[in-house]
Amino acid sequence: MDQYQKDIIAMNKFYLTKWNKATNDDLPLPAIEFNLTGFAAGQFVYQTLHNIIVSSKLRYNKYIYHTNNHGHFLTNTVPHEIAHYIAITVYGIKEGKGHNNCWKTVMSLLGAEAKKYHEYKCEAAWETLYKLDQLKRSLLKGELKNKKLVLPNKVLTKK
Repeated sequence: MDQYQKDIIAMNKFYLTKWNKATNDDLPLPAIEFNLTGFAAGQFVYQTLHNIIVSSKLRYNKYIYHTNNHGHFLTNTVPHEIAHYIAITVYGIKEGKGHNNCWKTVMSLLGAEAKKYHEYKCEAAWETLYKLDQLKRSLLKGELKNKKLVLPNKVLTKK
C-alpha cells in the first residue's frame, strides 16, 4: 500500500468518525478501492437485493490524485464520496441518492463544501482517451497497418 492509499483511507476514517461522533452512529468503513479511471475523481458504488444494500465500496482515481492538489482531493473528494455512503446508508436509497438535501446535510456536518463536480485538470486523460478512440476507429475500419499509436508510457502497435 502506497502513501496515496494510506492518506485516502485515513481521511475516510476521519470523516466517518466525525459523522459517527456527531450523530452517535456507528457506521462501519466501507471497502475502499483505488482502481477508478476516467474523469471521475471518486465514486460510491453499492449493490442491492430487493432494495436492500448488500455491498458497498468507495473507489478513487489514483491518476487524478497524483496530477492535482493532494490536499484539495483529501478535503473535497474524500468527504464528497463518504457523504454519499453516509446519506444512502442513513436515509435510504430513495432519499439519500444523488446530490440532494440529505447529501448536502451530511456534507455540512462533515465541514465540507457541497460541490457536485470537481475542477481537477484532466487534459492528459482526455488526450489518452482521444487517442484510444482514434485507435479503436482505425482498428474497426482496418486502416491501421504497421503504424504505432504512442500513449503515455506505452506504445500500441497493430501487426
